[in-house]
Amino acid sequence: ENARNLLPALTEPERVLAEAKHGWTTWRDEAWYCSSACAASHREAFAALVGQEHLVQAFVAHAIEVRTPFFVIALKVLLKGSGLLPNLLQKPYWDCVDLPEEDPAEYIEEMKRDLATSWGLLKKLTIPCMPESME
Repeated sequence: ENARNLLPALTEPERVLAEAKHGWTTWRDEAWYCSSACAASHREAFAALVGQEHLVQAFVAHAIEVRTPFFVIALKVLLKGSGLLPNLLQKPYWDCVDLPEEDPAEYIEEMKRDLATSWGLLKKLTIPCMPESME
């Protein structure tokens, strides 16, 4: 659920706003924006994903399923082509999160499987600044 809150566009309850404008999105089946300017800004920011909507939605659905909003944030950073990418790749994800006291090794293995699945979904996308590997 946290990953849904990171996605651009209005949330479901906000759609009742009279000024809400329907617009394009890559993250969901449909999106509503507070204004036409906001919708245009979103389309410009995520233009690299036009035509790849179903692939992006599969990636986001996986992030939501495995409760890893960080994966969606990482995708947004990749799209910006910013200098943050080296920071994202400094340490493995499992070294940056709190581990459960009970069976932390199994939890790490599960995270590695989730990351491998996410990486497989991400590799299907054409994204600027895409790293060669998830290492």
